[in-house]
Amino acid sequence: MRELKPGEFKSKNDLSAMVWNSSGFQSAVEGALSELVGLRLSASTSVTDGRWFYFGDFAPKTDCENYLVLMLDSAWRIEVDQRVVVGACDYGCPGSELNPLQDLQTQLLDRFFGSTVDDYHLPVGRERIVRTFEVDVYGGFVMTFDDETRLRVFPCGAELQWMILRPDRQGSFMVGDCGYADTRLADPV
Repeated sequence: MRELKPGEFKSKNDLSAMVWNSSGFQSAVEGALSELVGLRLSASTSVTDGRWFYFGDFAPKTDCENYLVLMLDSAWRIEVDQRVVVGACDYGCPGSELNPLQDLQTQLLDRFFGSTVDDYHLPVGRERIVRTFEVDVYGGFVMTFDDETRLRVFPCGAELQWMILRPDRQGSFMVGDCGYADTRLADPV
């Protein structure tokens, strides 16, 4: 595989023309994730069967662009005090009898974040700030927050595993089964 060069795709939305890169994989993943260090976990929402986590100054239904989105299409889980609080496999599982219309993942994330507004889970009380992360050779990672909460991501075979989306339209970083693509490297027309 070769590195994505400027002009190799027509627009930032043209994912089909991107070139996946497998050289320098682990260091590229570390570089992309380093953008999240120091940012607060500001929201989460479900998109189809994936999960989006928002970092920075995100607020639903605002024009703010000072945030990043971690979009997960692979397996993931949140751990607190050496126990799993919620994970990808909780999506679609029946919820509690108190609210049978919500799936288990939604109910557990409501409890973890503390509030839900317009399908966004929003933190109440203590903010969680990304402190560190560790990356594995498969593009998975463990993100640790300042309160020792951990977000683990396990790439497991889907074409697109996860991506960091930059709403300011300055490109994105994607990890898939063939390597990674970093649209920040390109100069689209």
